[in-house]
Amino acid sequence: MNHKTILTTSIVAALAATALLAGCSSRSSPAPGVTPAAVAHDPVVAYSQYQTTSQLAEGLARAGVAALDVGYYRAAHGKLPTDNTQAESAGSEGPAFSGSGKYVQSVTVGPAPGRITVLWSHGKLAGESLVLSPAQQGPSYCYRVDPATTVPAAVLAHATIVNKCQSEE
Repeated sequence: MNHKTILTTSIVAALAATALLAGCSSRSSPAPGVTPAAVAHDPVVAYSQYQTTSQLAEGLARAGVAALDVGYYRAAHGKLPTDNTQAESAGSEGPAFSGSGKYVQSVTVGPAPGRITVLWSHGKLAGESLVLSPAQQGPSYCYRVDPATTVPAAVLAHATIVNKCQSEE
């Protein structure tokens, strides 16, 4: 095996592992204009997609914690929280969702009840935001990707959003 083949194999393996950890399934389609064959044979494309997916995953993980805290708050108070303090006061056992990360600048709840906003400040998604708005679905709530979202749809096509509304899957 030559170095290019080893590098390509390593990048594709890392991309597959990241996609799995980010909640992507083998059924998800690649970004428009990028075929699986192109990803497998072009290490630059594969690495670029890997970077974007891993940076998106950081924000989605934090949004998932925020969604859990919103649910705990609703269970305890009968209404959705309108800020981080209310959401984080619900007493979840997990890590706090607020604060910055390696790529994420902030995750906020509110000001609309239960609304979660993720803002990226570094990397491929710098300046982009994901806004998740709660919607009642039967006795519980689910989340819809709000039109205020600036993360490209092609990037979100590879994502699994915690508690996403069934009508949007």
